[in-house]
Amino acid sequence: MPQMSLYFDESLAHKVTKRAKRENVSVSKYVSDIIRSNMDGEWADDFLSSLGSIKSDSFKRPAQPDFALDSKRETI
Repeated sequence: MPQMSLYFDESLAHKVTKRAKRENVSVSKYVSDIIRSNMDGEWADDFLSSLGSIKSDSFKRPAQPDFALDSKRETI
């Protein structure tokens, strides 16, 4: 398994160690779980490039109401 070195200031190192002990896991597992949970929600690298790539007549923008029918707004 690959290894990484992380450097924390003393205060943060104490907090991380304390939390890992509270959760009954190693510091390495605790930190890797936090990193994993923050990265799992990301979109795939090619996600944005796939937008608009489906060509189908079933995807149509609904008719837009006339702007004149919009509610009057207060001028600021």
